[in-house]
Amino acid sequence: MAFAVDSRGGRWSGQVGRQHQPDLFTLLILNKEHMSSVSRTHFEVQLPEGPEGPACLKKLSGNPLLVDDRPVAQNEAVPLQDGARIGFTGTSESDPTFLEFRLYLRSRQQVQAEGPHPSLRQGEHVQPSLQHAATGVRSGAPIAAVLECVTSVGTDLQMLGAEARAIPLPLDDKVEVGRSQQTGFFEKLLEADPSWLGFISRSHCRVQLLRSVPSPQQAGGQLMLKVENLSTNPVFICGRPLQKGWADTLPEGGVLSLRAKGRDDKETTFIELRLRRARSKFT
Repeated sequence: MAFAVDSRGGRWSGQVGRQHQPDLFTLLILNKEHMSSVSRTHFEVQLPEGPEGPACLKKLSGNPLLVDDRPVAQNEAVPLQDGARIGFTGTSESDPTFLEFRLYLRSRQQVQAEGPHPSLRQGEHVQPSLQHAATGVRSGAPIAAVLECVTSVGTDLQMLGAEARAIPLPLDDKVEVGRSQQTGFFEKLLEADPSWLGFISRSHCRVQLLRSVPSPQQAGGQLMLKVENLSTNPVFICGRPLQKGWADTLPEGGVLSLRAKGRDDKETTFIELRLRRARSKFT
């Protein structure tokens, strides 16, 4: 398991668990009874100060986890040194360790001199937790636009990397959006106040990126997003409510928003996603 860190800087994190590396855990854990001890998102490795800063691990699961034989509490962040051992035990911390990873940290200079990790040489899609497998998009699909988060209650979006803020959209493909489709995406955006996650369905809406017929004013055609609400929770398209079973079109630059009544019984827009063209392969 290897993570390619964006060298352009900014806070970075990579999540580990059955939902993010399903094939890896299936291959390594021969006793399938142990699979229940590995959470869908068990922990994440963070570089809070950017790619050249110190690393830390934040445990996101209630299942046990050891770092250098030391138990880590849920939501606790612990510093990581090169060579640190990360161990999975049974249902209690006193159970034997059935799976252990060793962390190797490589600087940008080392990667340039030695080349990428062998698993990353196979192609961009080897690490699904950072690429299309975690976004609901078929692997290899060229990305034409993204839904970029521009508002998230209680979260400083500038502290998140570009990939952590955007849902990639290939042209013409239908993509479902929701907690089960973009694994960890909404959890990361609403980390400061997870109570809003209850208003995001597992499959909240289905979107399809379309291009209008080219015109003299727009040689390449204008991008637009067809949005169909699959949930009893509403979706708002440029401020217009979209009920379950309804469809509407989001123009390029338009905002898809999620609203709900919070603890104070006031309706709050807790997520806003803006449609824009992709600036690179992914974002």
